[in-house]
Amino acid sequence: MSPSDPVSGHRGAPLTKEAAEALCARLAASHEDRETHQWLPRRTEEGWEVVKVALPPPADTLKAEIRADERPETPDDPRTSQQRNAPYPAG
Repeated sequence: MSPSDPVSGHRGAPLTKEAAEALCARLAASHEDRETHQWLPRRTEEGWEVVKVALPPPADTLKAEIRADERPETPDDPRTSQQRNAPYPAG
């Protein structure tokens, strides 16, 4: 990609390594796709170029499934009904 038109993909004169790195930094800071893509310099036979690489989705958007284990049955209360319903603590 040429420094004059990085979005269209039009290839102009080959870039130097420093120019490709500077273009990558500029695109990473200001391009509308900076949240979902990154730009990396790549060496070619003619010189250097800038490639756009899609980023994987952030890990925090992936949610883990949380399951509660089944609870064991509650055993019957061994106290008599009179002891359970008594209004005083001595039962």
